[in-house]
Amino acid sequence: MVIIPLTGKPSWKNPPIITIALIVINCCVYFLLQTDQDERYMQAMDYYFNSGLAQIEIPLYETYLQQQNRTPKAGAYSENMDGETAYLWHQELAYDYSFQQELQARRVVTPEDEHFARWEQLRTQYEEKFSSVILIRYGFRPAYHRPVTFITSMFMHGSVMHLVGNMFFLWIVGCALELGCGRLQYVFGYILSGLGAMCFFWLTYSDSLVPCIGASGAIAGLMGAYSVLYGRTRVSFFLSLGFYFNTYRLPGILLLPAWVGNELAMLFFGGESSTAYMAHVGGLVCGGGLGFLRLCCTGTQDRDAFSEEPEDEITPLFDKAMAHIGRLELPKARLLLMQIIAKDPDNLKAMQQLVTIDKHEPEHNNFHESASRLLHYHVKNPRTPKTAYDLYKEYTAATKQPRLSGELYIGLCRLFIRIDQLDESARIINALLKLKPDIPGLPACLLGLSQAYRQKGRHKQGESCGTVLLSLFPESSEARILRQDL
Repeated sequence: MVIIPLTGKPSWKNPPIITIALIVINCCVYFLLQTDQDERYMQAMDYYFNSGLAQIEIPLYETYLQQQNRTPKAGAYSENMDGETAYLWHQELAYDYSFQQELQARRVVTPEDEHFARWEQLRTQYEEKFSSVILIRYGFRPAYHRPVTFITSMFMHGSVMHLVGNMFFLWIVGCALELGCGRLQYVFGYILSGLGAMCFFWLTYSDSLVPCIGASGAIAGLMGAYSVLYGRTRVSFFLSLGFYFNTYRLPGILLLPAWVGNELAMLFFGGESSTAYMAHVGGLVCGGGLGFLRLCCTGTQDRDAFSEEPEDEITPLFDKAMAHIGRLELPKARLLLMQIIAKDPDNLKAMQQLVTIDKHEPEHNNFHESASRLLHYHVKNPRTPKTAYDLYKEYTAATKQPRLSGELYIGLCRLFIRIDQLDESARIINALLKLKPDIPGLPACLLGLSQAYRQKGRHKQGESCGTVLLSLFPESSEARILRQDL
């Protein structure tokens, strides 16, 4: 069973770049920088047991536990114990803070001991190998914390399952919050939540030597902020059972138990890892607090990020219209196409089909109106002037008396000059000079045509256009430009 919330409106024009960047960084750290961590760790373990260091420290640790009245978790110690038991002894002493403090203070193996020099040399080499493991060097260890590890630990993971689970919820909740809260607030919230998780772990387990790693603390913060900001907002969820799928509008707070379920699954079935699940409580509380602070500051949430997409009314109407055309039911098709244009005046496909239908009656007003509408569209959107020219020629050839407006003729004239249809532009200008000599834009068309003719080497036609411009519109700005050119 898969349940995926369909939140936000990510697109190529508005991509969730911060969320994508965070996912890429986390994946690169795991697959590029953490690839040899197991090998380095095993090298350190091999050195510990094969160098003789284990034979020195483990008996001393057993004596230390007896002095503390503590029972070893690894069982009884013996020189002939198997490798697994020896490893458990190492794990127990390596993460025993009080013992490690005594060891480093040279109070377990003292300078007076006869094997002190050998132990110190072996210990130094072992610590170099052990600290080369990236989880140890850059994971957050409360007892040996460094400022940089508060950040670096947020981008490391203990296993592929750990990484995949985190990135899944980061994508879902991260996209929603990035689009809903804005990138700046989102990235600050992510980092502060991660720091809050580490600080909570530090305060709770201040003596721990186990490295705390993972983006889970920061993601827990995102989940807390999401629950506070959008928990009551109804979000579209995609439900799939393999053989059944559908979408439902449900409260966004339902993501919280899904996330908790993932955390529990990781805890009980994810195997051994360095993930500190209790730190997620700190991230959750921190993120919830940041979400509440945003509510107090802004008073509202950006619910538009979770609004449903408007229903597509155009496509069904167009499909029905095309079906009517296929059955030659042209009046019904025309009615539907007009409905589309009423809803979307710039729907190119509907306008083109309308012209195709109406040209069967070229003298009817419908044909003049549909052709004029489509030509106006091409004049406003002059990306395909050749298409506009072909349509104009088709229209003028089909009807005996074209009925285009003077404004449209001016627009077509300018468009045709751009594609070197100069003679057609000249015919339009001559017709306008006879019928509407005072129409705005006519001097500009004369100047443009005159310049275009001269550029093509047709100086006689260019001079003729210039003469008309100077004689009919001598005070126009276009006339002054022509005089300067001449």
